[in-house]
Amino acid sequence: MNINDYIEKHSKLEHTKEKNVFTFHICVPLKKEGEKHWVINTPHVLEYLSSVKKIKSLSILQIGSTIINDHPDGLVSNWVFVDVSKKPTKNKKTNKEV
Repeated sequence: MNINDYIEKHSKLEHTKEKNVFTFHICVPLKKEGEKHWVINTPHVLEYLSSVKKIKSLSILQIGSTIINDHPDGLVSNWVFVDVSKKPTKNKKTNKEV
């Protein structure tokens, strides 16, 4: 299992379309005897979103803590991103004289 498969298995991605905001939640189980040690941080999450979910041009709004599956305090984290490729447009009103 590679890191993207591990992230896919233990994560959830929410998208708020009005603001183009992505909230990424991850919760991993504590490492058991014989399992691989995983460390997941912001670059891993960005790579996962880019390569697996095909979401590019993200800017970080809130950085989550590093996930370490063999430490009880490092099992849950959240990241918040905004998609900067889709800028909201303003409706411009024009006054037309007749």
